[in-house]
This record gives sequence, structure tokens and C-alpha cells, in this order.
Amino acid sequence: MADNMGMYDSIDRLVNMCDEVIESDPPGLRQKVVARYMTAFGEIIERETGTRVKADVSPGMIDITSIETIRDLLLAHRDRMEYDYMMAKATADQIEARATATVEATVVVDFNQTIKQISNSQGLSPEDLAAVKLALADLRFAAEEKDEGAFAEKAKDALDLASKAAGLVPKVAKAIGTLAALLGA
Repeated sequence: MADNMGMYDSIDRLVNMCDEVIESDPPGLRQKVVARYMTAFGEIIERETGTRVKADVSPGMIDITSIETIRDLLLAHRDRMEYDYMMAKATADQIEARATATVEATVVVDFNQTIKQISNSQGLSPEDLAAVKLALADLRFAAEEKDEGAFAEKAKDALDLASKAAGLVPKVAKAIGTLAALLGA
């Protein structure tokens, strides 16, 4: 973006110079300024617009229509650059959105599988099992909201509850790890 802004600035300066030349008086002076401008900035004009300016331009060879044409080419080039930049940004945003959606979908599937495993666990009372599921639901909400403080607190609660049943801590820890991916997505 920074490079684009520099390019826009240089094009804008050239357009402003064209405007000054087009609006200046008297015409003889204007022709000399235009010729000097065309010679001095010929390389930049060619690079920016693809239009080659003769190196030996003299005041008699330049008219205001030429400068207006160069100005229009510069503006068209700037618009094309702006369009290309916006399209590239939109594409990058779509790629990022797809990547985030993929992470979120994977997390949901993994999390749901872990919840099923926890539901099938032995050794927890129905109340404790409900408490673990509630803690994990709260944990999921904190992860989706990207609330790291609440996530850490809910993770501790879920692990404390899981410690009441043999073999449940690794399953809850897996759910916590799975949901942690949402914090960075």
C-alpha cells in the first residue's frame, strides 16, 4: 500500500503540473513550460502511462491538447492502479475469510467430537457432566468472542471439573486446545 501511495502522489503531482500549465497565461509562456515539462518528465510519463514523449520536444511542437491528453492518460493510469489495488485487496480479504472459515469449521467439528467423547465418559455424575459441558460451552463462546481473559478463566473451570473423573482431563484439554485456535482466527 505504501508503494501505491507514493505512486499516487507522483501521478497527482504530474496531474497538478498539467493543470497549472493548462490554466496559465499567456499562451507563449504556457507553450515553453509545456515543452520543458514534457522533456523533463518524459521518462516518468512513459513509465506511468506507457506513452513515449519525444526527447527533443520544442515549444512549437506542443499545444495544450497534448498536455490535456497526457493529463488524461495519467488520470486513467491512476484509476487503473486504484482498481488493481482494490481487486488485489478484495482477493486477499477473500482468501483470509476462507482460511478463517476453514479454521472455524475444523474447530467446530473437532470440538463437537470431543463433546461426544466427554458425554460418553464414565465416572461423572449427571450434574458434573452437565457442569463440564456448560463450562466448555462458555469456553467456546469466549473463544468465538476472542476474549482471552474469559477463555483462560473458563479453561481453568473446565479442567477443574474434568479432574473429578479419570481420563477426562486429556479430553477437556483437547477441547481447550481446539478452541484456542479460534482466538487467533
